[in-house]
Amino acid sequence: MFGRSDEKVNELCSRFPSIKGSLVWDLRDEAPAARYQQYLAENGIRAIISTVGLGVGNPIPFLTQGELQGMIGANLMSPFMILKYSLLPLKQLKGGEIIMFGSITSFQPEQGACGYTATKMALRGLVESTRRELRMGFQSLSVHGVYTANVTKIGIASILDAVSFLLRLPYGVHADVIVG
Repeated sequence: MFGRSDEKVNELCSRFPSIKGSLVWDLRDEAPAARYQQYLAENGIRAIISTVGLGVGNPIPFLTQGELQGMIGANLMSPFMILKYSLLPLKQLKGGEIIMFGSITSFQPEQGACGYTATKMALRGLVESTRRELRMGFQSLSVHGVYTANVTKIGIASILDAVSFLLRLPYGVHADVIVG
Protein backbone atom coordinates (compact mmCIF):
# COMPACT_ATOMS: atom_id res chain seq x y z
CA MET A 1 0.00 0.00 0.00
CA PHE A 2 1.35 3.40 -0.90
CA GLY A 3 0.40 6.74 0.60
CA ARG A 4 1.73 10.15 1.49
CA SER A 5 1.73 9.55 5.23
CA ASP A 6 1.82 6.68 7.71
CA GLU A 7 -1.56 7.80 9.08
CA LYS A 8 -3.23 7.62 5.65
CA VAL A 9 -1.71 4.21 4.87
CA ASN A 10 -2.75 2.86 8.28
CA GLU A 11 -6.29 4.18 7.79
CA LEU A 12 -6.49 2.50 4.38
CA CYS A 13 -4.93 -0.75 5.63
CA SER A 14 -7.49 -0.95 8.43
CA ARG A 15 -10.25 -1.23 5.81
CA PHE A 16 -8.73 -4.27 4.09
CA PRO A 17 -8.03 -7.79 5.29
CA SER A 18 -4.61 -8.48 6.75
CA ILE A 19 -1.84 -6.88 4.69
CA LYS A 20 1.70 -8.10 5.17
CA GLY A 21 3.26 -4.68 4.97
CA SER A 22 2.91 -1.18 3.71
CA LEU A 23 5.16 1.35 2.11
CA VAL A 24 4.96 5.10 2.24
CA TRP A 25 6.23 6.95 -0.80
CA ASP A 26 5.81 10.57 -1.73
CA LEU A 27 6.57 10.59 -5.45
CA ARG A 28 6.29 14.33 -5.98
CA ASP A 29 10.05 14.67 -6.29
CA GLU A 30 12.57 12.86 -8.50
CA ALA A 31 14.80 11.58 -5.65
CA PRO A 32 12.09 9.54 -3.86
CA ALA A 33 10.84 8.37 -7.26
CA ALA A 34 14.28 7.00 -8.12
CA ARG A 35 14.40 5.14 -4.77
CA TYR A 36 10.88 3.82 -5.47
CA GLN A 37 11.99 2.45 -8.86
CA GLN A 38 15.03 0.81 -7.30
CA TYR A 39 12.91 -0.71 -4.52
CA LEU A 40 10.46 -2.24 -7.02
CA ALA A 41 13.26 -3.80 -9.06
CA GLU A 42 15.29 -5.06 -6.08
CA ASN A 43 12.27 -6.66 -4.40
CA GLY A 44 10.68 -8.12 -7.52
CA ILE A 45 7.40 -6.31 -7.01
CA ARG A 46 5.21 -6.99 -10.03
CA ALA A 47 1.84 -5.61 -8.93
CA ILE A 48 1.17 -1.98 -8.10
CA ILE A 49 -2.26 -0.92 -6.84
CA SER A 50 -2.98 2.80 -6.70
CA THR A 51 -6.03 3.76 -4.69
CA VAL A 52 -5.14 7.44 -4.51
CA GLY A 53 -8.16 9.70 -4.50
CA LEU A 54 -9.58 12.94 -3.15
CA GLY A 55 -13.10 14.21 -3.62
CA VAL A 56 -14.52 17.62 -2.77
CA GLY A 57 -18.26 17.86 -3.33
CA ASN A 58 -18.64 21.50 -4.28
CA PRO A 59 -20.65 22.64 -7.31
CA ILE A 60 -18.54 24.66 -9.73
CA PRO A 61 -19.74 28.10 -8.56
CA PHE A 62 -18.41 27.28 -5.08
CA LEU A 63 -15.42 25.11 -5.93
CA THR A 64 -12.21 26.93 -5.04
CA GLN A 65 -9.09 26.84 -7.14
CA GLY A 66 -7.24 25.30 -4.19
CA GLU A 67 -9.79 22.49 -3.88
CA LEU A 68 -9.52 21.75 -7.60
CA GLN A 69 -5.71 21.81 -7.47
CA GLY A 70 -5.80 19.40 -4.54
CA MET A 71 -7.96 16.97 -6.52
CA ILE A 72 -5.72 17.33 -9.59
CA GLY A 73 -2.71 16.49 -7.42
CA ALA A 74 -4.32 13.47 -5.79
CA ASN A 75 -6.48 12.11 -8.62
CA LEU A 76 -4.24 12.76 -11.62
CA MET A 77 -0.67 13.71 -10.71
CA SER A 78 -0.14 10.98 -8.09
CA PRO A 79 -1.36 8.21 -10.44
CA PHE A 80 0.77 9.74 -13.22
CA MET A 81 3.88 9.54 -11.04
CA ILE A 82 3.06 5.97 -9.98
CA LEU A 83 2.67 4.95 -13.62
CA LYS A 84 5.76 6.81 -14.76
CA TYR A 85 8.06 5.37 -12.13
CA SER A 86 6.65 1.83 -12.13
CA LEU A 87 6.93 1.03 -15.83
CA LEU A 88 10.71 0.60 -16.18
CA PRO A 89 11.15 -1.68 -13.12
CA LEU A 90 8.23 -3.83 -14.27
CA LYS A 91 9.73 -4.03 -17.76
CA GLN A 92 13.07 -5.11 -16.24
CA LEU A 93 11.21 -7.83 -14.33
CA LYS A 94 9.71 -8.95 -17.66
CA GLY A 95 6.13 -8.59 -16.52
CA GLY A 96 3.85 -6.80 -14.17
CA GLU A 97 0.64 -4.93 -13.70
CA ILE A 98 -0.59 -1.64 -12.41
CA ILE A 99 -4.14 -1.22 -11.15
CA MET A 100 -5.41 2.35 -11.01
CA PHE A 101 -8.53 3.18 -9.05
CA GLY A 102 -10.79 5.70 -10.69
CA SER A 103 -14.44 6.42 -10.17
CA ILE A 104 -17.70 5.51 -11.80
CA THR A 105 -18.22 9.28 -12.12
CA SER A 106 -15.81 9.20 -15.08
CA PHE A 107 -18.68 7.45 -16.92
CA GLN A 108 -21.66 8.95 -15.08
CA PRO A 109 -20.91 12.43 -13.69
CA GLU A 110 -22.61 13.33 -10.44
CA GLN A 111 -24.24 16.65 -9.70
CA GLY A 112 -22.12 18.82 -7.44
CA ALA A 113 -18.90 16.95 -8.18
CA CYS A 114 -17.60 18.80 -11.25
CA GLY A 115 -13.95 18.97 -10.15
CA TYR A 116 -13.88 15.38 -8.89
CA THR A 117 -15.53 14.08 -12.05
CA ALA A 118 -13.13 16.02 -14.28
CA THR A 119 -10.05 14.64 -12.52
CA LYS A 120 -11.37 11.09 -12.58
CA MET A 121 -12.14 11.42 -16.31
CA ALA A 122 -8.56 12.60 -16.78
CA LEU A 123 -7.32 9.55 -14.85
CA ARG A 124 -9.34 7.28 -17.13
CA GLY A 125 -7.71 8.99 -20.12
CA LEU A 126 -4.28 8.49 -18.55
CA VAL A 127 -4.94 4.76 -18.12
CA GLU A 128 -6.22 4.31 -21.66
CA SER A 129 -3.42 6.38 -23.23
CA THR A 130 -0.76 4.51 -21.26
CA ARG A 131 -2.07 1.23 -22.65
CA ARG A 132 -1.50 2.46 -26.19
CA GLU A 133 2.02 3.59 -25.36
CA LEU A 134 2.82 0.19 -23.83
CA ARG A 135 2.48 -1.42 -27.25
CA MET A 136 6.00 -0.17 -28.01
CA GLY A 137 8.40 -2.32 -25.98
CA PHE A 138 6.26 -2.85 -22.89
CA GLN A 139 3.96 -5.64 -24.07
CA SER A 140 4.47 -7.71 -20.91
CA LEU A 141 2.90 -5.01 -18.74
CA SER A 142 -0.77 -4.51 -17.97
CA VAL A 143 -2.55 -1.37 -16.86
CA HIS A 144 -6.01 -1.90 -15.44
CA GLY A 145 -8.69 0.52 -14.35
CA VAL A 146 -11.11 -0.09 -11.50
CA TYR A 147 -13.99 2.36 -11.56
CA THR A 148 -16.00 2.21 -8.37
CA ALA A 149 -19.09 3.79 -6.94
CA ASN A 150 -19.00 4.93 -3.32
CA VAL A 151 -16.98 2.32 -1.39
CA THR A 152 -19.31 2.54 1.62
CA LYS A 153 -22.29 1.66 -0.59
CA ILE A 154 -20.71 -1.20 -2.58
CA GLY A 155 -18.51 -2.71 0.12
CA ILE A 156 -14.86 -3.66 0.26
CA ALA A 157 -15.59 -7.27 -0.79
CA SER A 158 -16.70 -6.11 -4.24
CA ILE A 159 -13.50 -4.15 -4.72
CA LEU A 160 -11.33 -7.05 -3.53
CA ASP A 161 -13.12 -9.34 -6.00
CA ALA A 162 -12.36 -6.90 -8.83
CA VAL A 163 -8.68 -6.65 -7.88
CA SER A 164 -8.40 -10.43 -7.51
CA PHE A 165 -9.88 -10.90 -10.98
CA LEU A 166 -7.43 -8.42 -12.53
CA LEU A 167 -4.41 -9.96 -10.79
CA ARG A 168 -5.23 -13.33 -12.38
CA LEU A 169 -5.10 -12.00 -15.95
CA PRO A 170 -1.96 -12.78 -17.98
CA TYR A 171 0.65 -10.04 -18.27
CA GLY A 172 0.06 -7.88 -21.30
CA VAL A 173 -3.74 -8.11 -21.08
CA HIS A 174 -5.49 -4.88 -20.11
CA ALA A 175 -8.94 -4.74 -18.53
CA ASP A 176 -11.31 -2.41 -16.76
CA VAL A 177 -13.76 -3.29 -14.05
CA ILE A 178 -16.73 -1.14 -13.14
CA VAL A 179 -17.95 -1.80 -9.60
CA GLY A 180 -21.16 -0.14 -8.66
